[in-house]
Amino acid sequence: AAAGFANYFAQAPESSLVFSNWIRDLIILPHTPIQVIRDLIPVDYNLNPVVWTIRIEIEASILYPLLVFAWRRSAGGWKLAILASTLGLSWLIHNELPHYLYMFVVGLALADLRDMRLRVHGARILLCLALGLLLMSGFWLRGHSFTADFVAAMSSALIIYITAYHCPRGLLAFLSLKPLRHLGRLSYAYYLFNAIALWSLVRIATAYGLGQGWSVGDASQILRATLLMMPALVVTLVVSELVHRYVEIPSIVFGRGVQRAVLRRFSEPSLGRASH
Repeated sequence: AAAGFANYFAQAPESSLVFSNWIRDLIILPHTPIQVIRDLIPVDYNLNPVVWTIRIEIEASILYPLLVFAWRRSAGGWKLAILASTLGLSWLIHNELPHYLYMFVVGLALADLRDMRLRVHGARILLCLALGLLLMSGFWLRGHSFTADFVAAMSSALIIYITAYHCPRGLLAFLSLKPLRHLGRLSYAYYLFNAIALWSLVRIATAYGLGQGWSVGDASQILRATLLMMPALVVTLVVSELVHRYVEIPSIVFGRGVQRAVLRRFSEPSLGRASH
Protein backbone atom coordinates (compact mmCIF):
# COMPACT_ATOMS: atom_id res chain seq x y z
CA ALA A 1 0.00 0.00 0.00
CA ALA A 2 2.84 2.37 0.87
CA ALA A 3 4.57 1.60 -2.42
CA GLY A 4 1.31 2.22 -4.26
CA PHE A 5 1.01 5.63 -2.61
CA ALA A 6 4.62 6.38 -3.44
CA ASN A 7 4.02 5.39 -7.06
CA TYR A 8 1.63 8.35 -7.41
CA PHE A 9 4.55 10.70 -6.86
CA ALA A 10 7.07 8.71 -8.87
CA GLN A 11 6.60 10.79 -12.01
CA ALA A 12 8.89 13.60 -10.89
CA PRO A 13 11.85 14.01 -13.27
CA GLU A 14 14.94 12.27 -12.02
CA SER A 15 16.97 15.42 -12.69
CA SER A 16 14.97 17.30 -10.04
CA LEU A 17 15.80 14.80 -7.32
CA VAL A 18 18.79 16.73 -6.11
CA PHE A 19 18.21 15.95 -2.44
CA SER A 20 20.49 12.95 -2.57
CA ASN A 21 21.10 9.97 -4.79
CA TRP A 22 20.68 7.57 -1.87
CA ILE A 23 17.21 8.96 -1.11
CA ARG A 24 16.26 8.74 -4.77
CA ASP A 25 17.32 5.09 -4.92
CA LEU A 26 15.80 3.99 -1.60
CA ILE A 27 12.84 2.39 -3.41
CA ILE A 28 12.72 0.91 -6.90
CA LEU A 29 9.14 0.38 -7.99
CA PRO A 30 8.50 -3.05 -9.62
CA HIS A 31 7.33 -3.25 -13.20
CA THR A 32 6.12 -6.87 -13.34
CA PRO A 33 4.13 -9.20 -11.04
CA ILE A 34 7.20 -11.43 -10.72
CA GLN A 35 9.19 -8.53 -9.30
CA VAL A 36 6.43 -7.87 -6.76
CA ILE A 37 6.40 -11.53 -5.71
CA ARG A 38 10.19 -11.56 -5.32
CA ASP A 39 9.90 -8.57 -2.99
CA LEU A 40 7.13 -10.17 -0.94
CA ILE A 41 8.90 -13.54 -0.44
CA PRO A 42 11.40 -11.71 0.22
CA VAL A 43 14.13 -12.51 -2.29
CA ASP A 44 14.60 -8.92 -3.42
CA TYR A 45 14.07 -5.79 -1.37
CA ASN A 46 13.48 -3.08 -3.95
CA LEU A 47 10.17 -1.95 -2.42
CA ASN A 48 11.71 -1.47 1.01
CA PRO A 49 15.48 -1.34 1.54
CA VAL A 50 15.36 -2.68 5.11
CA VAL A 51 13.51 -5.91 4.29
CA TRP A 52 16.84 -7.64 3.64
CA THR A 53 17.19 -7.90 7.42
CA ILE A 54 13.95 -9.90 7.60
CA ARG A 55 15.35 -12.35 5.07
CA ILE A 56 18.47 -12.75 7.21
CA GLU A 57 16.30 -13.34 10.30
CA ILE A 58 14.21 -15.96 8.50
CA GLU A 59 17.32 -17.80 7.37
CA ALA A 60 18.87 -17.54 10.84
CA SER A 61 15.67 -18.87 12.44
CA ILE A 62 16.06 -22.06 10.43
CA LEU A 63 19.62 -22.58 11.66
CA TYR A 64 19.10 -21.25 15.17
CA PRO A 65 17.81 -24.49 16.77
CA LEU A 66 20.95 -26.29 15.57
CA LEU A 67 23.09 -23.43 16.84
CA VAL A 68 21.42 -23.57 20.27
CA PHE A 69 21.85 -27.35 20.41
CA ALA A 70 25.56 -27.11 19.56
CA TRP A 71 26.11 -24.27 22.02
CA ARG A 72 24.42 -26.01 24.94
CA ARG A 73 26.29 -29.26 24.29
CA SER A 74 29.64 -27.45 24.22
CA ALA A 75 32.04 -26.51 27.01
CA GLY A 76 33.97 -23.25 27.30
CA GLY A 77 36.65 -24.08 24.74
CA TRP A 78 34.21 -25.35 22.14
CA LYS A 79 31.99 -22.32 22.66
CA LEU A 80 34.95 -20.08 21.92
CA ALA A 81 35.59 -22.15 18.81
CA ILE A 82 31.98 -21.66 17.65
CA LEU A 83 32.25 -17.92 18.19
CA ALA A 84 35.64 -17.73 16.47
CA SER A 85 34.46 -19.75 13.45
CA THR A 86 31.36 -17.58 12.95
CA LEU A 87 33.52 -14.46 13.28
CA GLY A 88 35.83 -15.91 10.63
CA LEU A 89 32.87 -16.45 8.31
CA SER A 90 31.81 -12.85 8.84
CA TRP A 91 35.28 -11.63 7.93
CA LEU A 92 35.47 -13.81 4.79
CA ILE A 93 31.90 -13.24 3.55
CA HIS A 94 30.79 -9.63 3.33
CA ASN A 95 27.05 -10.17 3.01
CA GLU A 96 24.31 -12.79 3.38
CA LEU A 97 23.66 -14.89 6.49
CA PRO A 98 27.26 -16.07 7.24
CA HIS A 99 28.30 -12.44 7.70
CA TYR A 100 25.78 -11.97 10.54
CA LEU A 101 25.65 -15.44 12.11
CA TYR A 102 28.09 -14.63 14.94
CA MET A 103 25.62 -12.05 16.25
CA PHE A 104 23.24 -14.85 17.19
CA VAL A 105 26.11 -16.66 18.92
CA VAL A 106 26.83 -13.50 20.93
CA GLY A 107 23.19 -13.55 21.98
CA LEU A 108 23.62 -17.08 23.33
CA ALA A 109 26.77 -16.01 25.15
CA LEU A 110 24.91 -13.19 26.89
CA ALA A 111 22.61 -15.71 28.55
CA ASP A 112 25.66 -17.55 29.91
CA LEU A 113 26.88 -14.30 31.50
CA ARG A 114 23.62 -13.44 33.25
CA ASP A 115 24.87 -14.66 36.64
CA MET A 116 28.18 -12.81 36.44
CA ARG A 117 28.39 -10.25 39.24
CA LEU A 118 29.05 -6.70 38.20
CA ARG A 119 29.24 -3.63 40.41
CA VAL A 120 27.13 -0.58 39.66
CA HIS A 121 30.21 1.44 38.71
CA GLY A 122 31.33 -1.28 36.29
CA ALA A 123 27.86 -1.45 34.74
CA ARG A 124 27.90 2.29 34.11
CA ILE A 125 31.33 2.09 32.50
CA LEU A 126 30.18 -0.70 30.18
CA LEU A 127 27.03 1.25 29.32
CA CYS A 128 29.09 4.34 28.43
CA LEU A 129 31.36 2.14 26.31
CA ALA A 130 28.32 0.68 24.54
CA LEU A 131 26.91 4.14 23.80
CA GLY A 132 30.30 5.27 22.54
CA LEU A 133 30.45 2.30 20.17
CA LEU A 134 26.90 3.11 19.07
CA LEU A 135 27.89 6.67 18.18
CA MET A 136 30.97 5.37 16.37
CA SER A 137 28.79 2.97 14.39
CA GLY A 138 26.29 5.67 13.48
CA PHE A 139 28.55 8.58 12.60
CA TRP A 140 31.96 7.22 11.69
CA LEU A 141 31.78 3.65 10.38
CA ARG A 142 29.38 3.56 7.43
CA GLY A 143 28.04 0.79 5.28
CA HIS A 144 28.35 -2.92 5.97
CA SER A 145 31.86 -4.18 6.53
CA PHE A 146 33.25 -6.59 9.11
CA THR A 147 34.51 -3.75 11.33
CA ALA A 148 31.36 -1.62 11.04
CA ASP A 149 29.00 -4.51 11.76
CA PHE A 150 31.21 -5.85 14.56
CA VAL A 151 31.20 -2.48 16.34
CA ALA A 152 27.41 -2.22 15.97
CA ALA A 153 26.95 -5.78 17.23
CA MET A 154 29.16 -5.24 20.27
CA SER A 155 27.34 -2.02 21.09
CA SER A 156 23.98 -3.77 20.93
CA ALA A 157 25.23 -6.76 22.94
CA LEU A 158 26.58 -4.56 25.74
CA ILE A 159 23.40 -2.48 25.89
CA ILE A 160 21.24 -5.61 26.04
CA TYR A 161 23.46 -7.22 28.67
CA ILE A 162 23.49 -4.17 30.96
CA THR A 163 19.78 -3.38 30.67
CA ALA A 164 18.75 -7.03 31.07
CA TYR A 165 20.98 -8.08 33.97
CA HIS A 166 22.65 -5.03 35.58
CA CYS A 167 20.45 -2.06 34.75
CA PRO A 168 21.24 1.03 36.89
CA ARG A 169 18.23 2.30 38.82
CA GLY A 170 18.06 5.61 37.02
CA LEU A 171 18.13 3.95 33.61
CA LEU A 172 15.58 1.35 34.71
CA ALA A 173 13.19 4.08 35.86
CA PHE A 174 13.66 5.90 32.56
CA LEU A 175 13.09 2.77 30.46
CA SER A 176 9.98 1.97 32.53
CA LEU A 177 8.19 5.16 31.50
CA LYS A 178 4.97 4.28 29.67
CA PRO A 179 5.58 6.56 26.65
CA LEU A 180 9.04 5.10 26.16
CA ARG A 181 7.77 1.54 26.50
CA HIS A 182 5.12 2.27 23.90
CA LEU A 183 7.75 3.68 21.55
CA GLY A 184 9.58 0.40 22.04
CA ARG A 185 6.50 -1.47 20.85
CA LEU A 186 6.37 0.73 17.76
CA SER A 187 10.09 0.51 17.05
CA TYR A 188 10.04 -2.37 14.60
CA ALA A 189 7.16 -0.94 12.57
CA TYR A 190 9.01 2.39 12.58
CA TYR A 191 12.10 0.66 11.26
CA LEU A 192 10.12 -0.94 8.44
CA PHE A 193 8.25 2.17 7.27
CA ASN A 194 10.63 5.08 7.83
CA ALA A 195 12.46 4.66 4.52
CA ILE A 196 9.15 4.55 2.62
CA ALA A 197 7.92 7.70 4.37
CA LEU A 198 11.16 9.58 3.65
CA TRP A 199 11.23 8.45 0.01
CA SER A 200 7.58 9.47 -0.47
CA LEU A 201 8.12 12.93 1.04
CA VAL A 202 11.11 13.52 -1.22
CA ARG A 203 9.02 12.53 -4.23
CA ILE A 204 6.20 14.82 -3.11
CA ALA A 205 8.63 17.70 -2.66
CA THR A 206 10.14 17.24 -6.11
CA ALA A 207 6.72 16.71 -7.73
CA TYR A 208 5.69 20.16 -6.49
CA GLY A 209 8.99 21.78 -7.44
CA LEU A 210 10.24 22.28 -3.89
CA GLY A 211 13.65 20.94 -4.86
CA GLN A 212 14.13 23.12 -7.94
CA GLY A 213 17.30 25.15 -7.91
CA TRP A 214 18.94 23.17 -5.14
CA SER A 215 22.47 22.45 -6.23
CA VAL A 216 23.76 18.97 -5.45
CA GLY A 217 26.89 20.57 -4.04
CA ASP A 218 24.93 23.03 -1.90
CA ALA A 219 26.27 22.96 1.66
CA SER A 220 22.77 23.60 3.08
CA GLN A 221 21.48 20.39 1.48
CA ILE A 222 22.11 18.53 4.74
CA LEU A 223 19.84 21.00 6.56
CA ARG A 224 17.12 20.59 3.95
CA ALA A 225 17.38 16.81 4.17
CA THR A 226 17.12 17.07 7.97
CA LEU A 227 13.99 19.19 7.65
CA LEU A 228 12.49 16.49 5.44
CA MET A 229 13.37 13.83 7.99
CA MET A 230 11.31 15.57 10.69
CA PRO A 231 7.94 15.22 8.91
CA ALA A 232 9.04 11.74 7.87
CA LEU A 233 9.46 10.94 11.57
CA VAL A 234 5.92 12.13 12.33
CA VAL A 235 4.40 10.26 9.38
CA THR A 236 6.25 7.08 10.29
CA LEU A 237 5.09 7.26 13.92
CA VAL A 238 1.46 7.58 12.78
CA VAL A 239 1.80 4.66 10.36
CA SER A 240 3.60 2.59 13.01
CA GLU A 241 0.81 3.22 15.52
CA LEU A 242 -1.83 2.09 13.01
CA VAL A 243 0.18 -1.00 12.06
CA HIS A 244 0.73 -1.85 15.73
CA ARG A 245 -2.97 -1.60 16.58
CA TYR A 246 -4.51 -3.20 13.53
CA VAL A 247 -1.82 -5.63 12.32
CA GLU A 248 0.69 -6.52 15.03
CA ILE A 249 -1.65 -6.91 18.00
CA PRO A 250 -4.27 -8.99 16.10
CA SER A 251 -1.46 -11.13 14.66
CA ILE A 252 0.01 -11.74 18.12
CA VAL A 253 -3.40 -12.64 19.54
CA PHE A 254 -4.09 -15.00 16.63
CA GLY A 255 -0.66 -16.64 16.92
CA ARG A 256 -1.05 -17.22 20.64
CA GLY A 257 -4.50 -18.67 20.09
CA VAL A 258 -3.15 -21.12 17.53
CA GLN A 259 -0.29 -22.01 19.88
CA ARG A 260 -2.67 -22.75 22.77
CA ALA A 261 -4.90 -24.83 20.50
CA VAL A 262 -1.96 -26.91 19.23
CA LEU A 263 -0.53 -27.43 22.72
CA ARG A 264 -3.95 -28.38 24.05
CA ARG A 265 -4.40 -30.87 21.23
CA PHE A 266 -1.08 -32.59 21.87
CA SER A 267 -1.36 -32.51 25.66
CA GLU A 268 -4.81 -34.10 25.71
CA PRO A 269 -4.75 -36.92 23.13
CA SER A 270 -7.29 -38.98 25.05
CA LEU A 271 -9.99 -36.37 24.53
CA GLY A 272 -9.61 -36.68 20.80
CA ARG A 273 -10.06 -40.48 20.93
CA ALA A 274 -12.97 -40.28 23.35
CA SER A 275 -14.94 -38.02 21.04
CA HIS A 276 -15.03 -40.81 18.46
